[in-house]
Amino acid sequence: MTWRPEGLFLATDGDGNEYRVLMFRKWLDASDEANSVWIGVPHYLTFDGRRVDRIKKGEYEVIARPKIPITSDDPSAP
Repeated sequence: MTWRPEGLFLATDGDGNEYRVLMFRKWLDASDEANSVWIGVPHYLTFDGRRVDRIKKGEYEVIARPKIPITSDDPSAP
């Protein structure tokens, strides 16, 4: 199994700071690329490596102390 990037979207916090968020999924490798399948739920990370939790479409939380609520209207945001 390998982790593969599946997407990227932009989000902002209440102060206007911008975050680039990557979505990763765990893939079960098959004998060829066409037969590989993803398993499990997606995981989200900021470009600087902080975990992001998805609350609902367009609403997320950067896991930090304190947690940072972020939002996105990016069409590619899940």
